[in-house]
Amino acid sequence: QSPERLVRQKELREALNQAVDELPADFRTVVVLRDFEGLSNREVSKVLNLSVPAVKSRLHRGRLFLRNRLQAYINNYD
Repeated sequence: QSPERLVRQKELREALNQAVDELPADFRTVVVLRDFEGLSNREVSKVLNLSVPAVKSRLHRGRLFLRNRLQAYINNYD
């Protein structure tokens, strides 16, 4: 990989970490457990004592938040 690409990847990782930190706590917990820790929706629901539909809703809303925060990086990443 080129040095330029490595720098862009590092910037994207930093932007993702910052965006995750900015997520509202309810969304952040679900996104981290599901997308970073690899738990299933059912497992997340048990850990957080939520219904599976509530987990799905928070996950969807959290991902939308992240997508909006990272849109500039996504558009310029290619």
